[in-house]
Amino acid sequence: MHVSVSPVPASATFALRHRVLRPHQRVEDMGLPGDDDPSTVYLATLAVDGSVTGCLRLQRVPCPWRPVAADAWQLRAMAVDASRRGHGLGAALVAGAVDQVARAGGGLLWCKARLAARAFYERAGFTAVTELWEEPHIGLHVGMLREVPA
Repeated sequence: MHVSVSPVPASATFALRHRVLRPHQRVEDMGLPGDDDPSTVYLATLAVDGSVTGCLRLQRVPCPWRPVAADAWQLRAMAVDASRRGHGLGAALVAGAVDQVARAGGGLLWCKARLAARAFYERAGFTAVTELWEEPHIGLHVGMLREVPA
């Protein structure tokens, strides 16, 4: 099944991210520092009606586990609607992020993955590089990396 990935404004992802990632916050609090930075990109999969079914955020941010890495990109705010999981949306989103980083010259792609998503990221070529830690109100996380060639 072909899944199309498109850039969208940050605000288009707020409702999905609220439902999937941060139900303890208000929808209007889904904005993140750096959303207005021209290098920040939100990618999404869309339903036929135009609603966002999956999303992620990609921003140039130094990696806390490899601070000397040039061209580090943080993958963040990734969510897929529960009714659409298992249909390749997440894989298509990560492939879109990898393509974006490769077209920008390559570099280090990193994320703070929820423990429940660790196996997904490993299948996508990421490697765990930290011990587990607890994010308040969210759960256990692990730091993960993937090198992306140009």
